[in-house]
Amino acid sequence: MSKWVIKVWGHEEVVVANPLYTLKRMLLLPELQCSVHYHNRKTETFVVESGVLALETFEPLMVHGLVALTPTGDPTYDVDARPNLHILSPTEQFTIPPLMAHRFYCAGHQPCSFLEVSTEDLPEDSIRLTESGPRPRSRP
Repeated sequence: MSKWVIKVWGHEEVVVANPLYTLKRMLLLPELQCSVHYHNRKTETFVVESGVLALETFEPLMVHGLVALTPTGDPTYDVDARPNLHILSPTEQFTIPPLMAHRFYCAGHQPCSFLEVSTEDLPEDSIRLTESGPRPRSRP
């Protein structure tokens, strides 16, 4: 049986969740965005069903070829830097490896539906760097 989770940006339906993999169907509403976040262990692939998904990715900051870490050992990101922007249409997909910070939003004025197929989804593995909410109007 599916589990529905209401989010600031829309909702997710958890279709399957087990120690091997998780499948979610996400509905993202226009003019809203999820937080910039990353996962230490989780790999996830987004597959667009309808609408157009904008996916921003942020690489960890590097110092002398090594990932810059906070005093607690977490990677450091500049979420105010220009992200890598990936625009995905229906049937297109993009995979996010562990430690790649990312956020998503609708690239148009219609809701966007997409699947998230991932390794095990653990709440403590989501490290949020910003809050979810309305998209700033000044951004493309």
